[in-house]
Amino acid sequence: MMMKKKSALQYSMILGGIYDIFFGLFILFIPRILAKIILLDMPLEEAYLRLNGLFLIIIGAFYILYWFKPEGNIILVKIAICARFSGVLFFFAAYFLYGYPFTFLLLGIADGIWGVVHCLLFKSGIKK
Repeated sequence: MMMKKKSALQYSMILGGIYDIFFGLFILFIPRILAKIILLDMPLEEAYLRLNGLFLIIIGAFYILYWFKPEGNIILVKIAICARFSGVLFFFAAYFLYGYPFTFLLLGIADGIWGVVHCLLFKSGIKK
C-alpha cells in the first residue's frame, strides 16, 4: 500500500501543534523554569497558569489531527488560523496597551508567523 505524500499544510500544522504542545508541557509541569527562560514573572495563582498549559496541549493535539487525516478536517486549519491571529491580538494588546513585558510581543509575532504560514498554505491548496 502506497502512502499519500504529506502536504506543506500538513507539515505546518504538525509543527504548529508540536510548538503548542512543547509550551503547554512546560507551562503545565515546569512553569517556573519556562518563566525564567522567557523572562516572565510567575503569577500568584499558579493553578490557572497550569490549566492554560493543559489547554495548549489540547489545542496542539487538534492541530496534529490534521497530519493524520486532512480529508474532512479542513475546519481544523481554519480554527488554527483564527486561533493564531487571536493570539496575535491578545499578545499585542497585552504588550502595547497594558505594558506587559517584551516577551508578549515576541509571542504575538510567533503566533502571527504561524498564522500567516497556515493561511498561505491553506490558500495555495484550495482547488480553483
